[in-house]
Amino acid sequence: QHPGQSWGANLPDNITPEFVRQEVAAGRAIIPANINHPEAEPMIIGRNFLVKVNANIGNSAVTSSIEEEVEKLV
Repeated sequence: QHPGQSWGANLPDNITPEFVRQEVAAGRAIIPANINHPEAEPMIIGRNFLVKVNANIGNSAVTSSIEEEVEKLV
């Protein structure tokens, strides 16, 4: 990283450390962490935060139906 260069998205002004603490305390957000993955990027997942979700959808004629695959997303 070069000095003065920002990596990642800019935080909106309303996303403060206090706001994050309040959302986690209220159960509306989580901060996933795993001591076995120290390279993990800091993130928060919750109702008032934007999160990219990646879903791999596929079905097998033997083990699942389209309806079952769609249900996985809900």
